[in-house]
Amino acid sequence: MISREGNEALIVLAISQSLVVPCVSAEILREYSGVLQREKFGFSSDEVEAVMGLLKRQGILLDAVPAANLSPDPDDDKCIACALAGKVEFLVTGNKKHFPQPHDAGPKIVNSAELLEIITLEWGNKWGTFGRRSRII
Repeated sequence: MISREGNEALIVLAISQSLVVPCVSAEILREYSGVLQREKFGFSSDEVEAVMGLLKRQGILLDAVPAANLSPDPDDDKCIACALAGKVEFLVTGNKKHFPQPHDAGPKIVNSAELLEIITLEWGNKWGTFGRRSRII
């Protein structure tokens, strides 16, 4: 569940501190905005605007090439296409079953807790992977 205090909020903090770089497309930004505006999450319009502004400032906006049949859920194809276009290290999702782990050099599919664990372990290991600002989606 997306919340002000959950793992997703810590990912937003990691983005604001330049520990990770989000790679997004215009289509993904529209979807994120729509999700964050859902009443069940309780975010104000100012909070949604702040998060969207952060993603636009800190992120890399990609012209991801639309691709089909990348995910069991066709609505998620845009995320995989963006991850491949941005050569991201991690694709962060709350629904890993819609993102089959690629067998080649594609991104590692993780949830927010797993990414936070990776950040924590790498940070304690003298920056490790995150010393070079890993790309995520």
